[in-house]
Order: sequence, then C-alpha cells, then structure tokens
Amino acid sequence: MIYLIATGCLSLGLAQGQGPVRNPADPAQAPVEVTVDGVAAVVGDQIVTLRELEEFTAQRANAMGLSRPEDLARIRLGYLEERYLLLLKVQAGQDMGFDPELVRRGEQRLFAEEVELRGGPVAASKEFAALGQRPEQLQKFLRQRLYIQSWEWAQTGRAAGASGRVSVDRNLRPGQNWSAYQLALKSPDPAERAMVGMMPLQVVLQQLVLLVEDNGGEESTLELARTLIEEARSGTDFTDLTRLWGAAPDDGILEPRTLTELEQTSRFLHRSAALWEFASTAAVGEFSAPMLGWQRGLSGVWVYLMRERIESTSARDYLDAALQRRVRAGILRSLDQLRLRVALKGVANSVYVWPPSLRPTGEE
Repeated sequence: MIYLIATGCLSLGLAQGQGPVRNPADPAQAPVEVTVDGVAAVVGDQIVTLRELEEFTAQRANAMGLSRPEDLARIRLGYLEERYLLLLKVQAGQDMGFDPELVRRGEQRLFAEEVELRGGPVAASKEFAALGQRPEQLQKFLRQRLYIQSWEWAQTGRAAGASGRVSVDRNLRPGQNWSAYQLALKSPDPAERAMVGMMPLQVVLQQLVLLVEDNGGEESTLELARTLIEEARSGTDFTDLTRLWGAAPDDGILEPRTLTELEQTSRFLHRSAALWEFASTAAVGEFSAPMLGWQRGLSGVWVYLMRERIESTSARDYLDAALQRRVRAGILRSLDQLRLRVALKGVANSVYVWPPSLRPTGEE
C-alpha cells in the first residue's frame, strides 16, 4: 500500500492491480435498503431525500432571513447542485477500488484528530450534543473526504491512480512560467494580478454592530450609535466600545478588503452604497455615520472606523524567486481545475442523474 499524507488529510493508497470496481466487502459501498419520504434527486446509486432538502432550505432561509418563493427556490437549487458534485466525486473515489480496511483506518485516524482538536472525547461529545450532531455524521463526512481527495489527487497527478501509478505530468516547462507572468500583467482577473504582486487599494475597517432587538428598537439603537461615536471621538478606545456594546467577533476588526468587495457587501448588508462611499473617501481614524443593516434574519446598526488604507502595488520583477514560485503554483491550480472538470464530466456521463437538469450544460 502507498500512503500519502497531506496537511490535515490522509490520501488513500491503492493495492497494485485493483481496478475501478465497487467492493461489496466495504460496508460503505454495500447496497442498503432504506425507506424515504420522497426523492429530490438521484446521482448514481445515491439519493437526496425531500426531507433532507427541505430541512436544509428551512435552516438556510432562517439564517439569512429569507422567505420569498424565489429565494427558497434558489437555496434548493444550490443545495442540489452541491450534493450532485459531492456524490459524483465520492462515487468516483469508491470506484477506484480501495481496500475497505485502509478506508476504515484512514477514517479512524482523521476522526481521532478531530476529537483531539475539540479537546478530547468528553469535550467533543459536549460539542456534538450542543450542535445537535452525532459522531457518525462526522465519520461519514471524513470517509467522503477521503474518497474525494484520493480521487482528485489521482486526476491531478498528486497521487497514484487506479493503476497504482501516477499518470499525470505535473512538471512545468520553463517557458510556461514566463508566459503566465506576461498574461497576468494584462489580465483583468484580480487573482491573477495579485499573483504577480499587482494589488488594488485595500482598507481595514473595524465595525461596531448594535442589534436592534437588544437596544429597544431602531430609533433608540441609532441614537445609541451616535452617542458611542461621540464618545470615541472624545478619546474613548473604539475597541473597548466594540467589546462592551458590539455583537461582532474579533473586536470587530475585519480583514483587508478591496473597494469592489466592499461595494458588494454594502449592497447586500446595508442595501445601499453607504459603506462603499465611506470606504472610498474616509481618512484613517474617521468614523462612518450609523448604517442600518440586515444579516441572518436580524437587523442592526453598524458603525465603521477606518483603521488602515493599504495602497495599491505594481507588479514585482520576474527575477523574484518568490514570485516565480507563486506563478508556478497558480499554473498548477489552473491545470488541476481543468483536469478535474474534464474528469468529472466523464464520471457524470457514466452515471444516472435525475432530474436531468442537475447536469451542468454540456454534460449531456
């Protein structure tokens, strides 16, 4: 057997000569008779039940404060598409013919690591109970992750395939790096531009979030926000105010964001351009006016402090060794994504899928 260890993950090895067939000795692959209340989708030999779909839809809609029929339909479709991809990859991994004992040992190892991360068996049991989850659910998730990662690594050349040998060339030719660098300089894609050091203006904001339901209604919450802004301007530490009054984690300090990202946040969270306008013009140390916002079904008032403005940067010289490593990693990521799309299309075309509309355009 060949073991491949990744950061926090274990990839399954293949015994030489095993082919891509289901193993009836593996309990995870054995057929099981179940009674369901309705079928929402079928992917190969797996189903998504109506109860599962509706429970997820209700939870997500409640968390996001959504109730319109078109929003619920969008949540349902998103969940079905997500399950479609997951079940395809899991079944592709199962079809690679793994030794059931190897699967069991890998699952046990990952489960033990997860329990340890939660502070041991007692603490983990309490956390599972608080979340309404069972250990078997985590074990199933870890087993699926093993199958998915092993299949993906085989398709991208990071691990052996069904033949027991690596069959994908991950070596890059010298000219590929240089060509990718030149293309990134002209690319409109922010990720490609960032790869060569071209970063747009970013800002670091700190937010004070006051929930309306905790502060006597909308008007009184707005008035409280104005009072706290005046206190901060008078010298009171804004971080102390966020800890005392705010509902945001991490003292309300946000990761650096581009103006484009904040424009999207502004329209979704505040249903206006107020946040984007503040981020575009505010000086370091300046406070925003109070802004109404809606998140996870709750309404609140947001106040922002401009903590830092990180100016844009130009591309780094190609002779920079760190840049060349980033470019190489970017090329490999793109190639991996392409290889996985092609491989997944082949898997999708070999299994039964219902409803047929679940298949992305071009897979029929």
